[in-house]
Amino acid sequence: MNDDVKKMLDAAKNLDDVAAYFTEKKVQFGRGQIARSGSDLPEQMTQKLVAMPKDQLFMVNEGPGITLLQVMDTKDAPVTLEVASKQIEQFLINKRNKEASDAEIKRLRAAGKIEYLKKDAASASASAAASAPASAAASASKN
Repeated sequence: MNDDVKKMLDAAKNLDDVAAYFTEKKVQFGRGQIARSGSDLPEQMTQKLVAMPKDQLFMVNEGPGITLLQVMDTKDAPVTLEVASKQIEQFLINKRNKEASDAEIKRLRAAGKIEYLKKDAASASASAAASAPASAAASASKN
């Protein structure tokens, strides 16, 4: 993102200002409106959003682009036991899967073995690299 865009974002009061700037500069962009519950978002993001004032603009990096968002409103919205149960179940499944994959990665790293297929080429290049500084030092001392 260039400095002009950063300055514009700092000065923008809302997404309409941003859209007008991008339209004027002929920058391609998409626009939409979404509503998310805190359980749909990562916990760190939820905590930051709750602390932001209404109408605050913020960016989220997504792959090669960015998404510019504006906090329109935050409110407590308790969920039913049925909905909460499904969310808790999904959270526990995700946690268990992450722990299992972390354990498997740890096991594979511990059991892993690096084997060079071209041992002669690898050892020859290593010995050549080691002897190069020594031969350079010897020729420098002769001069």
